[in-house]
Amino acid sequence: MFKKPQLLGKLLALAACICALALIVTGKLTLYVHPRYTVFTLLAAIIALLIMLGNEFARIATCDGTTTNPPRSLLGRVAGVIAALILIPLVLLPPASLSAERASTGTKIGAAGKSSAISSTSGDSTSRSIADWANTLAGGIATSELSGQAVDVTGFVAADDRNPQIMRVSRYSVTCCVVDAQALSVPVYMPNWQTTYQPGQWVRVTGFFINNPNATALTTTLLHSTSIEPVQAPQNPYLAVN
Repeated sequence: MFKKPQLLGKLLALAACICALALIVTGKLTLYVHPRYTVFTLLAAIIALLIMLGNEFARIATCDGTTTNPPRSLLGRVAGVIAALILIPLVLLPPASLSAERASTGTKIGAAGKSSAISSTSGDSTSRSIADWANTLAGGIATSELSGQAVDVTGFVAADDRNPQIMRVSRYSVTCCVVDAQALSVPVYMPNWQTTYQPGQWVRVTGFFINNPNATALTTTLLHSTSIEPVQAPQNPYLAVN
C-alpha cells in the first residue's frame, strides 16, 4: 500500500497533466502562457505521464507482496510540489482573460514591446494594432504628425483612472505568461462613455487622432471615434510579444 502523501503526490501530478492537456485541446492554454510555449507544455505533460506510467509498471514488476514501502525519491517529492503549484491556480482560477479593472489602474498608454513607432508616412494606417499605436503615442509624437492617419483597432473597454472623459481601448501583451502581462491602450475621447459601454466589453473603434481638449492633461493626443461597434472577444485576447 502507498502512504497518503505518496498517493496525493501522484494524483496531483496526474491532475496537472490532464488539466494542461485539456487546456491545449480546448485552445485555452494561451489564456495562461505565450502561444510559443504550447508545444513545450504538450511535450512536458506527455513526458510526465509516461514517467508516471513507467514508475507504476516498475513498481508492479518488482513487487514482492510485502507491505514495506520503498523510500520516496527526492525527484518524486519535487514533482509532487511542482504539480501542486501548477494545479492549484488552474483549479482556483478557471480559464478567463485578465480583467479590465487591472488595465485601468496605473495603465500606461505606451507599451514595452517590439512594435516600432509609426511615422506619418508609413503604410496603411488601418492595419496597425493597438501595440503599434500605443508605442507611437508613448514616444511623445505630436498630434500634427498623425494628421490623416486613419485608426481601426479592436480591444476591450477600460476606464482611465485619471480622466473619466477618456475611454481606453485596450489589450494585454504577453511575453511569457499572464504574470508579465502589460496593458496596451489607445485613449479615446468620449465624455459619458460609461452610459453606453461597460469595462471589459469588446469593441471595434475607428477614427482619427486629435489634440486633447484639456490642454493641461498629461495625455496630449486622443482618438476621436467615428464609429464604435461592439464585437465578440477573440479566442486569444492577448497580443503575443516575441
